[in-house]
Amino acid sequence: METSAESPREPAGARPLLALFDGWWWLLAVAVAPVVVYLNQDALGMQGIYPDYVCLRHAILAGLDPAADHCPSTTFPMWGYGWLLAVTTSRWVLLLGQCLLAVAAAWSFLLVLERLDVLRGRPLRFAKAVLVVSLPWYVSHALRWPYSEASSLLLGSIALLALAVRRPGVPYRLVALSGLLFGLALNFRSDYVALPVLLVAVVVVLGRERVELLKRMAGWVAVAAVTLAPWMAYSARATGRPLVTSTNGGHVLYISLGQLAGNPWGITPFDGDPRMHRELDAHFGRHVSSLTYASDGYLRSRFVHLVLAHPAAWLRKDARNALHTLTDGFHVSCAPA
Repeated sequence: METSAESPREPAGARPLLALFDGWWWLLAVAVAPVVVYLNQDALGMQGIYPDYVCLRHAILAGLDPAADHCPSTTFPMWGYGWLLAVTTSRWVLLLGQCLLAVAAAWSFLLVLERLDVLRGRPLRFAKAVLVVSLPWYVSHALRWPYSEASSLLLGSIALLALAVRRPGVPYRLVALSGLLFGLALNFRSDYVALPVLLVAVVVVLGRERVELLKRMAGWVAVAAVTLAPWMAYSARATGRPLVTSTNGGHVLYISLGQLAGNPWGITPFDGDPRMHRELDAHFGRHVSSLTYASDGYLRSRFVHLVLAHPAAWLRKDARNALHTLTDGFHVSCAPA
């Protein structure tokens, strides 16, 4: 029901249509999704890494055996998408499933905002309308990559967690489900692995019943950690140590130094950076992938060494990145091949 403050401004004949849209907007999004999937099914964005998910699929189907993964690194990327490929390799099933999950996550998030009185009335309707016509949103979920599942699971987790921390009583089912979704998101992308620290701090510091909130957040973190346990066991079998992330952190840190034009390290911001691979080959005495467990540790140490050698350049690079993050768009186009 619309508030009395805004109802008189709307033509009487439009109110039933607006009410219909408010309740069933997600059906419009569901209808748009197959069209976008059809038009975008051959997109090449991030598809260079797709064979690595196929390798993880082989390891999973072989009984979680890293030896069945014949790609250069058995612990990169995270294996969530490999599990999906173990269920189906149908492009249409994968892409439509991702779009439907995205719609469900958006629906749940907006519903929670409405129930918590954060967003209501016309602003809420505007958000729904923007989603329905937001082509980039559909396209980002119409690629065979784990960013789609990770972002949708994260959004659903945050929505449930917001309800759990505001609801009286003992909403531990909500806490557990939210933790489960967050843990599943980490199985697809480990980028959010440090986010629980921030969430716990914000919830406990801003909340009133801090002891109770701390209990809920501890349960949330515990469930998320349990959800990561299979990956930790698999990575321990592959490397000898349980991991909570994939092993590309050193690679990313190293080439990130190349984001500063004319940097003193002579590094380029590309996966095939010549200096990085020369250092790896010299250190290991042979050609190795930059994404293995051993390479990850070496590149992390090299990153620290290079930063300490030129701290001013590193600070300049980070300041430049922060500025562009705030002022640039989120889409980086690629020149046609």
